[in-house]
Amino acid sequence: MLNVKFFFIALFSLAFLLIGCKNDDIVTPAQQKILSKIVQDSDNYSTFDYLNGKLIIFQTIASSEIFASVILDYNGSNLPQSEFYKTINEDLMKKYYFNASSLLDSADLMRKDNQGNYVLVGHLKYSYNQSNRLSKMEQFNTNNQMLFTTEYTYDASGNVIEKRFYSSGGLNEIYTMTYDNRINPWNNLKGLLNYDATMSKNNLLSIIATYVNNSQNNSETLFTYIYDSDGYPLSREMEYTINNIKTSSNYLYEYQE
Repeated sequence: MLNVKFFFIALFSLAFLLIGCKNDDIVTPAQQKILSKIVQDSDNYSTFDYLNGKLIIFQTIASSEIFASVILDYNGSNLPQSEFYKTINEDLMKKYYFNASSLLDSADLMRKDNQGNYVLVGHLKYSYNQSNRLSKMEQFNTNNQMLFTTEYTYDASGNVIEKRFYSSGGLNEIYTMTYDNRINPWNNLKGLLNYDATMSKNNLLSIIATYVNNSQNNSETLFTYIYDSDGYPLSREMEYTINNIKTSSNYLYEYQE
């Protein structure tokens, strides 16, 4: 049976681990910059490939091997109609359905079986606030029974400052975030790559994760950036703390020429 929660936690982790000095001066960029690569080292990095200005492949490489691969199929549309997500352990597909405002309304979640066929394993439903920002994502099984719900809260700048994750037993996890006032390059992919990383205008400065039923899993992640003259991050240092143990890592951002 597909672990649906694992699927979304994997995407959530991918998105947040790959984002990454607060400054009081807001910079207006001369032009939009498009992410092409985020590098930790020669063996660990992520790549973004485009065709006719549309993101078509997003890959994360870990220890010189493909950790996750996302392929978007547009099928003649300006918005992706399906997403293929593959890791060593999972081979999944999401079929997207958009509303009249071109906002993602729902999706079918499928998993490839031993015969190579994608079999329906669940559904997703997306709800929006008055500003057309995602406020709730609900996950159902094939019998339309609720499995998980994720709720989002935003600040006035359009950044997700709180994320609450519920299972059928109630509230499980709370994430609280703070941001700088510079440009989050992932936000350019909003509506194409429907991950948490794309939802906020600015870059994360901190994430505090609180687990309602298991405080030992509580953690804090802090981010520090160096920016270019247009306000885009050039590098990011990330410090992760759990159970008083700290680890840190550094990343470089590359953009299309």
